Parts: sequence; C-alpha cells; structure tokens
Amino acid sequence: MERRSGLSSFLPQRDGTIVLDDPVTPVVWTLLDEAVLRRPVGGQDVMAEQIMHLVHLVESERVRAHVLPFGLGVHPLMQSMLSLWWFEDQPPAAYSEAMSVGRVHDSPAVVHRLQAVYDLVPILRGPADQYP
Repeated sequence: MERRSGLSSFLPQRDGTIVLDDPVTPVVWTLLDEAVLRRPVGGQDVMAEQIMHLVHLVESERVRAHVLPFGLGVHPLMQSMLSLWWFEDQPPAAYSEAMSVGRVHDSPAVVHRLQAVYDLVPILRGPADQYP
C-alpha cells in the first residue's frame, strides 16, 4: 500500500481533540450509532459532558453529526469505524478501524466500495423527520 503524505494529519488527535480554529482543518461528518448516546458509560456526569462536547463540535460548523437510529435496524457500518477523505490535490482515501486494527485505503476501487456502503445510510439522504 502506498502511503500518502499528510493523510495521518487527518486522523483524530490521541486525546480525541479536533483543532477547530485552524482554517485547514477538514469539515467532519460523523455518523453515530444511537447506542453511543444511550449506553451509560462513566455515569451521568460523564455522559452529559460528552454530549455537551458533541454539541460544541456541531455548533463550530466544522462537524456535522448524524445519528443512526435503532429503528433503522442493522447496517454494515455498525461493524467498525469508517472515515472517507477527499483532497484538493490527491485522490480520495479512506480509513477503517475495528478492534485493535486500523488501515488507510488508497485503492480507488476500495474507496469507491466503502463510499457505496456509507451511501446506504438512509438518514444521510433526507430530512431527519422521515425516520423514527
């Protein structure tokens, strides 16, 4: 696999922060499974702090967050994390991650296939009020 310069700069920081005031910071679209908002982890205070952090990120207008509702059932993206990247000066790439493994994909065919899986998410194709 060919490594592209600069791809690693788009991975989340080790502490989970995103630099929002940098004009070259990419706009991030995120799809969250409803379970991450409902499963209590760390207690009520921790959950409230995490949700407020998410709200702050969305209000920055550099992050768009969508929730995959329980009512939509099973979806292939529930198996792992997927990041799709587009660049002005390079071909698209993708990063997929599961338990103890992560991989940058730069094969156009693989990136296209991963984009097709992402495009299957109905919540991204229409107004939220169409879904449970």
